[in-house]
Amino acid sequence: MIHDIYYYFDPYDYEESKYYYLKKWVPISAKEAAKIITGSYASKSDIIKYLEVPENKVEVTYLAPGDEFSAINKEKAKSHVRDKYGINEPFILYVGSAKRRKNINNLIMAYLISKNKYHLKHKLVMVSEYINQIEEKRVLLERLGIKIGYDLICINDLTEKELVFLYNAADLFVFPSLYEGFGLVIIEAMACGLPVLTSNRGATSEIAGDAAVLVNPLNPEEIAYKMAEILTNKELINILREKSLKRAAQFSWRKTAKQTMDIFKATCHN
Repeated sequence: MIHDIYYYFDPYDYEESKYYYLKKWVPISAKEAAKIITGSYASKSDIIKYLEVPENKVEVTYLAPGDEFSAINKEKAKSHVRDKYGINEPFILYVGSAKRRKNINNLIMAYLISKNKYHLKHKLVMVSEYINQIEEKRVLLERLGIKIGYDLICINDLTEKELVFLYNAADLFVFPSLYEGFGLVIIEAMACGLPVLTSNRGATSEIAGDAAVLVNPLNPEEIAYKMAEILTNKELINILREKSLKRAAQFSWRKTAKQTMDIFKATCHN
């Protein structure tokens, strides 16, 4: 199983020892393996190109959200988030690591534009270890007009149950990642009926399909405009909610398990 080979594109997003480990052993393992399983056709394309393996050696099995990720009563979710985290106002949600490929700087810049140019009143809630970087950036962010703990709220170390409440309480999920092998959080958000805005490249656009609004992740202005367009259009929000639920229903761990077992059986038989 190779989830992605992002280390080929940005070595500096990895600890040095991990980068050299991956760079050395993944190509060797790929050549020795009878089959390679990955999570998207975008990732399959990268594996074939950069690891120089035959196309028929790489199989795709999509991942899926856990059963706990589902739509619940939105008012109940908002009430829980208000009591637990003190978030009273509507908010935009990001879930993911703070690695460079997650593109958090452009997300925050887009959020700032959405506040200043489009007058959005939403907060930005980030479920991420980005919380560990906040203090060193506090002065800069507050000079730009983003108040830490008020406009931008970081939460970390959540249980999946708590994450379900946040997905259901949010008005929009924004995930402008530069590179993913799959993008599981997209499907988790969709399974909770949350409108999604994500990158128009690679696995994120593949997994989102036509159920999300796609943007150029390198263009904060475009991200901001699309955020505002969604959040000021109730009809569009309802359309995206419906599309999200339908798209998420196409992914299941049972399907993934069957496909994986079929690959095992076919490979062992051969």
